[in-house]
Amino acid sequence: MSEEEVAGPELYPIVEAVEFDPAVPGGSQNPEAVPNAFDGDPDTFWHTKNFYGYSTFGNLKDGLGLILDLGEPKTVETLTVQTVGDTALEFRAAGPAVTTRPSQLDDFELVAQGSGSSHTLTAEEPVTTRFILVWMTDLPMGSDGNYRGRISEITVSG
Repeated sequence: MSEEEVAGPELYPIVEAVEFDPAVPGGSQNPEAVPNAFDGDPDTFWHTKNFYGYSTFGNLKDGLGLILDLGEPKTVETLTVQTVGDTALEFRAAGPAVTTRPSQLDDFELVAQGSGSSHTLTAEEPVTTRFILVWMTDLPMGSDGNYRGRISEITVSG
């Protein structure tokens, strides 16, 4: 067995992450909790504010998410996301030449999507990107009857 086969896919560090809400530029959900989404501790999480009445962000917006900065372009194959509750989300990537954090949803291409609480989203073909968007499109109901998204762990691998 070669060393590469033993090592498995390369995990890429997330250099920085920020909230992304194109419906309210500069708006925030819980920016201080963003590092919890990739701190290696599945018991901590980043979460959205509460939304009332509808799992689709109270019918106020198309989604919310986190933009991950890998520091430099990497060849990415898989985005793994753990959520608290069944959440519909998308793996989106900015183009390989993008060097500054995108500000619009259209700046990201859809790579893969899924629903559940444990997501392993794999690109059909590896993508080269510095910026990944974890985009939630449908939220689970919390124990209080309101809808909120909670991301407890994210890993990026190539």
